[in-house]
Amino acid sequence: MTKAPSPPHDDVAARTNSTYTAAHAAQAEHLCRLGATNVDLAAFFDVAEKTVRNWMRRHAAFAAAVRRGKLTADCAVTEALFQRACGFRRVDVRLFRRGGQPALRRVVRQYPPDTTACIFWLKNRRPDLWRDVWRIRAAEQAAPVTDLATARRKILALMPGWEVDTIATPPASQRDLPSPGTSRPTRRA
Repeated sequence: MTKAPSPPHDDVAARTNSTYTAAHAAQAEHLCRLGATNVDLAAFFDVAEKTVRNWMRRHAAFAAAVRRGKLTADCAVTEALFQRACGFRRVDVRLFRRGGQPALRRVVRQYPPDTTACIFWLKNRRPDLWRDVWRIRAAEQAAPVTDLATARRKILALMPGWEVDTIATPPASQRDLPSPGTSRPTRRA
């Protein structure tokens, strides 16, 4: 008995236009500069994503064009994010009326740093210092901390690049103050 062929899992079998031409490289580079992914390239060329990967493996010019296009797009986004995080100036040209006649005027606009862009940049560039969640090893969790100085040393040991002496110990007169919302017992004479 012969086994019947299994039906295709998706529309891969329907896409039969897998013939590569040299023009595909230039088109792929242009699309990747606009932010296209391999899935987008497959949709544009009307082939399966696996075909795009095969073209990249078999045709060096196509692979180089895709890498160049993606690198160009990534660099442009990186530069824009960096400028947004640090703030920047831009010269705009404004159209207005002077004496009833249209006139152009150059205006320098200052864009302040964006906090969200700063956080995003630092979390990706320095995850060791700017992560959301700090992982503490189980051995350090088990040992109870009884004084503030020991607690500071343990916390700062988990934070590379920080100095223990940067956080001052409160003076002795402030160490014994009650917590907010609690009252200290008073002496009766």
